[in-house]
Amino acid sequence: MTYTLVEVWIEHPVRNIDRTFTYYAEHRIEAGIRVQVEFNHRILVGFVETSKDFEGDLAQMKEQLGFQPSPILKCLDEEPLITDEMHSLAQWMADATLSTRIACFQCMLPQKIKPTTNQQHVVLEKWVKLSDQLVSLTPKELAAFQRVQANGEMRYSQLRQEFPGQAANLIKKGALLSFHKEKEGTFKQAQIQPRSYPLTAQQQAAIEMIEQSKDQTFLLYGVTGSGKTEVYLELAAKQLASGKQVLFLVPEISLTPQMIERVQKRFGSELAVYHSNLNPQEKYEQYRLVMSHKAHLVVGTRSAVFLPFDELGCIVIDEEQDPSYKQDVQPAYHARDVAIQRAKYHNCKVILGSATPSLESFARAQKGVYHLVQLKERINKTLPTIHVVSLHDAIEKGESAILTSLLQAKIKERLERNEQTILLLNRRGYSSVLRCKQCHTMLLCPHCDVPLSYHREEKMLVCHSCGVMKRIPHVCPHCGSSEGFASYGFGTQRLEEEVQHLYPFARVLR
Repeated sequence: MTYTLVEVWIEHPVRNIDRTFTYYAEHRIEAGIRVQVEFNHRILVGFVETSKDFEGDLAQMKEQLGFQPSPILKCLDEEPLITDEMHSLAQWMADATLSTRIACFQCMLPQKIKPTTNQQHVVLEKWVKLSDQLVSLTPKELAAFQRVQANGEMRYSQLRQEFPGQAANLIKKGALLSFHKEKEGTFKQAQIQPRSYPLTAQQQAAIEMIEQSKDQTFLLYGVTGSGKTEVYLELAAKQLASGKQVLFLVPEISLTPQMIERVQKRFGSELAVYHSNLNPQEKYEQYRLVMSHKAHLVVGTRSAVFLPFDELGCIVIDEEQDPSYKQDVQPAYHARDVAIQRAKYHNCKVILGSATPSLESFARAQKGVYHLVQLKERINKTLPTIHVVSLHDAIEKGESAILTSLLQAKIKERLERNEQTILLLNRRGYSSVLRCKQCHTMLLCPHCDVPLSYHREEKMLVCHSCGVMKRIPHVCPHCGSSEGFASYGFGTQRLEEEVQHLYPFARVLR
């Protein structure tokens, strides 16, 4: 009998065993397939790295290797989950992020098929197809039979919905055969709406610059409202027309619906969506849509960068400066770096879009590592009017240090128009600092040595660094004075109180 020596990455995050282990099988197993093996008296899951034939019996195998390898217990897949591209990407990630190989493989797959021992089961659906038996059918049964015949095969639930009394009878009679298939994802139907306005000259120039350049990574640096998304969609349209796939990455789940709506209105329904708000089964269904090439467009957050594309034509990373693109746990990767690495394999372009690029991306664009493309004007050619007010001068004039006269007048104008106003303040609580009235010493956090903020609603002192909470002391811990404490600075609680006082009929939300 001919045996096969199989090198397997074991499901174990320990760096000391970040290497392959040798097992044997009675047949060749393709690289990238998950297998069950025994490791340290436990049944674990691993990925096949290589497989090569061995001429000889088990005794000769032990003599040649110097040990007796264990057998592969079970193959979990019919086809490899890790393609050659994803295998190379995992090797690159492991070296670049100092992570274990198995951790890199695990982060590439949805929860349903991660290489873990406690794996979840994929949801199966009941389907029906024609059998070879000739049976007599009633007119209604014949209609149901012909419905399946027209489709080749169809979901049993759909057949039962259309022919509730005949679906089960056809299976009992043997006219139809039932079988199970993995539940497939479906596309949300959407009506295509063409672009309603022409591209501006600067948008057209940006598109031509990206298309004509031989560079691979572009930083699309455009002010808010300059039409960056329209540039993305135009570039995507040309790739889709040539049969390629396009990936749109957004930093937050909250931004995903906006991008989905824009993409669906432009391109229709062949769109996969991938983010952490999906349950494991939904993620797996979207994963399969991409793997089977049914989905040509993907909108997703950070983890969507690992979907099994085989013909990527363009990768768009919107709001590229957002820290959500970086994963802090092992493997600690940045989606931007992974996207650029995948683009090298697929020979496609990466568009990094932002109105406020990250410092590293802007520096790379300045040095020519990335190709800088700028959109300097808004489409409507207007920018908001900004007033910079000196609080020092306002206080000298007798104005409030919280809401100056100009700001009060602007808020009043908006209220008279039934419009809304947003006030942004980067301080929580009521007061930023409490000082002793006698010695002027600040009350500090005992752990962080930073000023404690006073929260009036809770009547507590809170450290915004470590979260410790304390009651206001009756005497100063520094000088022992009982004169009390004076508050300095103000937070959102104090601001809310001031706004409600000045505009008693306004609805205020903090």
